[in-house]
Order: sequence, then structure tokens, then C-alpha cells
Amino acid sequence: MKMMMLLLALFLLTSCSAGQISEKAEITQIDSSIASISAPSVKWNDRIYHETQEEVTDIGEEIGIIETQSMDEMLETPNNHATSYPPGTKLFAIQGIDTSEAIAIQAGEKTYYKAVAK
Repeated sequence: MKMMMLLLALFLLTSCSAGQISEKAEITQIDSSIASISAPSVKWNDRIYHETQEEVTDIGEEIGIIETQSMDEMLETPNNHATSYPPGTKLFAIQGIDTSEAIAIQAGEKTYYKAVAK
């Protein structure tokens, strides 16, 4: 009888562990799909730029304006497209940095964030 109880306890413990492992695998799968969503991005002049949290103060001339917004893959979107900024958001050159390397996105009246070319 003790042997039967021991086997039953072992079976229950093993079953619970397998369920938890399966749950962890599902959570990991969901987490990796969330991680695959790209960082806030802008497509301008046939280049994709990823936004940084670096504020920029050396603003140059206005180079464009966001016309469309969606979470679509950036390669398949038109120029002047953003994943997180609404249409009407202005894009600027950064003084001393070529626009093929980085641009500035106007996030507020006097707030600009650097976006670097991918």
C-alpha cells in the first residue's frame, strides 16, 4: 500500500511539472513574438530609422513630414511613414550629421529625438 501511495505521489508530482514546463514554453513563445515587434521606426528617403531616447538640440532644416502610420513591416511601407508617430509629425536634419546616418523626429514643441539609420 505504501508503494502504491508513493507511486501515486510521484505520478502527480511529475504531471504537475510537465504542465508547468509546457506553460513556460508557451509564455516564452509569446514573449519572443512581442520582442519581434520593431522599435519605433520612421521610413524617410528610402531608409529606415530607429528612434532612440537621445534628445537632440542641434536641429537643422525640416526634411519631411510623417504622412502615414501603422505597425506594418517598414520595408513594405512608403516613405514618410512611422510606426509610432502620427501623420503630421515633422522630421528634421541634425546639424553636423548626414541624414543618411541619423535624423531628428519632433516629439513635442521643443523636443526632438534622434533616429538612427538601420
